[in-house]
Amino acid sequence: MRLLCLLIATSFFYAQETLDIALEKYAAGVRAEDATEKSALLNEALQMFLTVEREKPSGELEYNIANTYFYLGDLGLAIAYYRHAQNYLPRDPRLQRNLQIALERAQVKDKQIEWPVRDLIGFRWCSPFERFLICLGVIIFTFVLFSLHIYFSGFRVLWIISGTLTGIILFCITVFPLFFAERAVVLRVVPICTQPDSKPETSLSAGEMVDVLGIEDQYARIRTSDQRVGYVPKKKIMFVDV
Repeated sequence: MRLLCLLIATSFFYAQETLDIALEKYAAGVRAEDATEKSALLNEALQMFLTVEREKPSGELEYNIANTYFYLGDLGLAIAYYRHAQNYLPRDPRLQRNLQIALERAQVKDKQIEWPVRDLIGFRWCSPFERFLICLGVIIFTFVLFSLHIYFSGFRVLWIISGTLTGIILFCITVFPLFFAERAVVLRVVPICTQPDSKPETSLSAGEMVDVLGIEDQYARIRTSDQRVGYVPKKKIMFVDV
């Protein structure tokens, strides 16, 4: 048990130390005036960010990765990571501002898929941790009312109302999103085909958002913002729904 705790603590402090070094290199890269030095420092920071992400993902880390890709000029991956960070930081004004700048620079602002009603009903304006707290809170509240209902008949109506609202909230958070396709961001300019391995008819831009309707071998069946349906290599897109 002590060994396990030691390993967890060592892993945590190593990840934090790596993250601190990465942030220093990122800041130095942003300030650097020489293009070669700037690229080298940002790429070093990026590799460290990605290493920490595999062990300790977070919204702030996804945001830093997105910023690094943005400064490196890789707008497709920058937009993908901004979108991914949105799941953890849905109301962060810095993220929203930088995302809009990246979309405008990539010229794909009108090629995004937004579902305001779905995101509202599905509690996508909350982070995963906040949704967990909401679920836990309504379950505990309903349990308390049920316990009071057993001893005091006057709580019967409140318990029924609370139980109904709890069921609706749990459905919206856990089941409702399953009825919709997952969203993904195109990482590179990629041709879209009507069938896998068929001749491409047109292409998608880096940073464009698509609905993923299914995965078939190495291809993803997608639907674009203008309702075109086709296939693209799945390695060319990044899922951004959590």
